[in-house]
Amino acid sequence: MSGFRCSVFRDPPSRHCPALFWFLNDRLDLRELLRQLRDMAAHGARSVCLHPLPREFRPTTMPSAMSPPYLSPSYFRVIRRIVAECEKLGLNYWLYDEGGWPSGGACGQVMKLDPIGYARTTVVDSGQGPEVRREVSPQPGPAPYPNLLTPGVTEAFLRLTHEGYRRAVGDHFGRTIRWVFTDEPAMPATQPGRCLTWTDDFGAVFRRQHGYALEPHLADLLRWPPPNRAVQEVRVDFHDTCSRLFLERYLLPLRRWCRQHRLLSGGHLNGEDEPRGNADYGYGHVLRGLRAMDLPGVDVIWRQLFPGGRRHVFPKYASSAAHQTGRRFVAAEIFAVYGNGFQPRQMRWLVDYLLVRGINTFVLSNYAQTRRDHAMAGCRPHLGPVDPLWEYADILHGTVARLGAMLSQGEPVVPTAFYYDIRAIWAGGADRDEAIAWHDRLAEGLLERQREFDVIDDDQLAGARIEGRRLRIGRQSYEAVVMPPSSWVTAAARATLDAWTAVGGRVLGPDDLAAAPALLEVDPPCPALRVCKRRLGDQALYFVTNEEDTPVRVRLTLAEDRPVVFCRPSDGALCAVPAEGGAFTWDFEPWGSALFLSGGEADHDLPTPAVGPTLALDGPWTLQPLRCHRPGAHTYEVTPVKASPAPAALGDWRASLGEDFSGKARYAIAFDSPHAGVATLDLGEVRYAATVTLNGRRVGREFFGPFRFEVRLRRGRNRLAVTVTNTLANAIAPAAVEAYWAEHCPPVSPYESRQRVFERDSLSSGLFGPVRLILRRAY
Repeated sequence: MSGFRCSVFRDPPSRHCPALFWFLNDRLDLRELLRQLRDMAAHGARSVCLHPLPREFRPTTMPSAMSPPYLSPSYFRVIRRIVAECEKLGLNYWLYDEGGWPSGGACGQVMKLDPIGYARTTVVDSGQGPEVRREVSPQPGPAPYPNLLTPGVTEAFLRLTHEGYRRAVGDHFGRTIRWVFTDEPAMPATQPGRCLTWTDDFGAVFRRQHGYALEPHLADLLRWPPPNRAVQEVRVDFHDTCSRLFLERYLLPLRRWCRQHRLLSGGHLNGEDEPRGNADYGYGHVLRGLRAMDLPGVDVIWRQLFPGGRRHVFPKYASSAAHQTGRRFVAAEIFAVYGNGFQPRQMRWLVDYLLVRGINTFVLSNYAQTRRDHAMAGCRPHLGPVDPLWEYADILHGTVARLGAMLSQGEPVVPTAFYYDIRAIWAGGADRDEAIAWHDRLAEGLLERQREFDVIDDDQLAGARIEGRRLRIGRQSYEAVVMPPSSWVTAAARATLDAWTAVGGRVLGPDDLAAAPALLEVDPPCPALRVCKRRLGDQALYFVTNEEDTPVRVRLTLAEDRPVVFCRPSDGALCAVPAEGGAFTWDFEPWGSALFLSGGEADHDLPTPAVGPTLALDGPWTLQPLRCHRPGAHTYEVTPVKASPAPAALGDWRASLGEDFSGKARYAIAFDSPHAGVATLDLGEVRYAATVTLNGRRVGREFFGPFRFEVRLRRGRNRLAVTVTNTLANAIAPAAVEAYWAEHCPPVSPYESRQRVFERDSLSSGLFGPVRLILRRAY
């Protein structure tokens, strides 16, 4: 196993850079597409995931002007030219396998091959007993989607889509194109009390797998909640068959095709953030599904994870699958429907939240080909030139790439396995609710004690290998297993646990979480901290995050007694940490994080906290708007502002620039320094990004914060300028904009109401301070 690679940290290969979801929603003008691709590259994007949105995808709710037609020869000629440009620019290209989503239907083209035979089928209660019904897609309406459990459907999908790409750009497979992204594929979902997943040979498959006929039980399966244990047991067998069919007839054929063509199959399921989705959302068994991918992933949209809001363990489903199957990369599609008020600090919190739970590869939503008319609303945030913060995108891409690159090196260190009671979730009723409650509670209990774990299931326990006091599941070896209360553990899984405990294996219950192995020691105990660890030869990486909006000072003791290095993701610097016996004190900023290398060599000293006389820069300040972003009659307008500096106080600039100002403005102040020397400039609170110049020279810029800069002062008069950039939320927040879009740019995005609520949180803008200089030394 190789050790830490400094060159990879400083300049990560393109495959580690977060990909931009690039929505194709207009005529595919090659000159304009290549210009956009170069714009992305110029702003630090080194990976793209081209996302076609054909006209037939959602013509009434998300209309698109994309042409030529999806999967046509002309379409593939455009794709080939784009991929060639990616190779020229050194960009990594993700192959997105659908027109719109969910994957599996080639945007209606599979259904055209056999509209009756490929139709989605379910069992419903007709009033006179269970009845099989075929779904007829209303027209006009979304592109019809097939039943992925029906034999022949996936083969047709592969012929239409994947083989088309192979003919067009197959010479780039394994080089510029490494990964295939399948997006939210689903079989017909079982809806409690309403319908059951079905396909024509479902009953026959069920009988082969479970040894009895399903048909006599269909009426009971349609009852909700399930009336008794016997019906629950049939439900478990029913969902087991659904899950196995989904793997056998969709996910595994995709993986086979990808491997045959030097590609890795990846993507995410639909609704994997909700444990009940294993029964209700059309994927059957989240862990089985993710293990069937070479690049398992999750989807994080509309604040499913958010600081001060919802938190959940679900990213660990994908990382657990990767750890156990020996996969290096674990993906997340993020940012969609977080709104145009998504703040840089919130972005960083979300990325860190995912990284510390094992995600290391990202797709960011979205950069759109056009923002005209109805697309002005669209799925937000709007990444790209219409976003005031786009000029800072290189910081976002570079920071995420460095962290992702390092946290994909070596091997994960995960000492504990945590049982996922999926059979209780399948059983339904009160058992389902109790299993989910225990799952969520115990997962958070482990994480807040810095007990790292993978999620396991009955399949894995039944096939686990006992190695003394360790339990091997795939590529992972565990020291302890945490079991929630359950009456649904299979006999084979229970037998493994009994045999393991007989030789000293540790099976822990809800009251024993503190007994699970810890990755490091934290003094004093701090529930806000999360940690993951990777082993790189005789070195080790620790990534530690503070998930609360308050500063934390703790003493950390690593497992290794070796030199400690802080790996700074903003610029790739390696800073020596004063440590003794692997122990050191660290100050975490609110929502802060740190990547530590045990056994590494530093190339920088760790910056010391600024200490010295303080000079408060209270004013007088001036404020000058420089650039304005706003929605026009048909698209966004980005224009320079011709205005003179005017006196202004620190704080919310809306009082000076207006409620609807989105863009950037310059704060300026002249002040006297008693001597020349080095000082730390602390801007205090900034909403939301800043670039600093002093005496006409650029000092630096900051996107995530904290907003502290080392400066060199002149003796006497100095002139400081701080250019602050806010989000696009202000420009689109007014009720007049909402009304105009509804009247003149219909249809408004189906996500509109949700996004507008989110965006209201980010309207206050500007330099809030307090701004001060800490005079560190004179010369």
